This record gives sequence, C-alpha cells and structure tokens, in this order.
Amino acid sequence: MEAGTRIEVDCELEFRDFYHALRWYSLRRLWWLYCILIGLPTVAILSTFRNSDSDQPSSRLEAVLPTLVVPILLVGLYYWSIYRNARRQFKTNSLLRERRHYVFSEEGLETSSPSSSSKLAWAVLHKILETSESFLFFTSNVVMVVFPKGALGSEERIQALRVLIRQQLGPKAKMKKRQAE
Repeated sequence: MEAGTRIEVDCELEFRDFYHALRWYSLRRLWWLYCILIGLPTVAILSTFRNSDSDQPSSRLEAVLPTLVVPILLVGLYYWSIYRNARRQFKTNSLLRERRHYVFSEEGLETSSPSSSSKLAWAVLHKILETSESFLFFTSNVVMVVFPKGALGSEERIQALRVLIRQQLGPKAKMKKRQAE
C-alpha cells in the first residue's frame, strides 16, 4: 500500500444496515445459545421416541410438540427483541441517521456531521470486525460504529480499507480473507 493512504466517503446509515450489524454481532456473541436451542430439542425428541411405550404417532407427537415449539418461540422472541432494540435506538438517536463524512487514514478514523465530529486514533479502537455488509469499529466491548461497505462504492476501495485496517490494527482486526490481486 502506498504511503499516505486516505479514503474519504460521505454516507448516511440506513436502518437496514444498522439492524443487520446488530443482529450479526448478537448472533456472533451468543452462538452457544443457538447450539442449546437446537441441541436440547434434538436430544428430547430422540429420547422421547426411544423411550416411548406407545406405538401411536399421536401420543409421540403430543410428547414432542412442546419440545419443538418452545425453542422456535424463543428464537422468534430473540430476533424480535433485536429488531425492537435496533428500531428504538435508530429512532431516538438522531446521530445515527445523520449524513456523515468519514476519513480513513494512517492517523485513524475521522467522522463529521452537521451536529458532531470525532477523531479516533487506531490505538483507541478495541477491535474491528467485517461482516458481509459492514465494517464494525468498536471503541469498547459494547460501543460500535457501523460503517456500511456500500458507501465505498467499489471493491477496490473496500480492499484498500481492509489493507489499511490490517496494517494499523493487526490481530485486533477480523477482516475477510480476500487479497488484492
């Protein structure tokens, strides 16, 4: 990468991008919950069929139905709560909806909008994760800035940002494994 890399872009975060980032990160953090919600019903169903004294399908179905319905309801409730939380944050925080100007350089990340501006040195960032749709810049375990990849406009600019992030953060950056050709 050439010295003095600087990537500038203006973008406005859309609810869809914000919600997808929150949902992706929540699933990444709570993967073990999904394993339990899939594993427990599977074990219960297998044990019900194995220990069943009755050969009637209706009694087996009655025994298994709660085991299937409860995890499905829990997953639905979980997704709904993520959506509701994202919708509430997006509606009440006007900073999320403002058009922002981003500057990525070797010094760090600068953002500005009509009502605020900030400058973050790379050393301040806790970690950076890349999803299929966004870059997530974490200043702590719970505070993140969502930057949609689509704002960059081209795969070359996305790759340039990946390289800059890897160069500045090293192992704290979890990027996709695409290499520039």
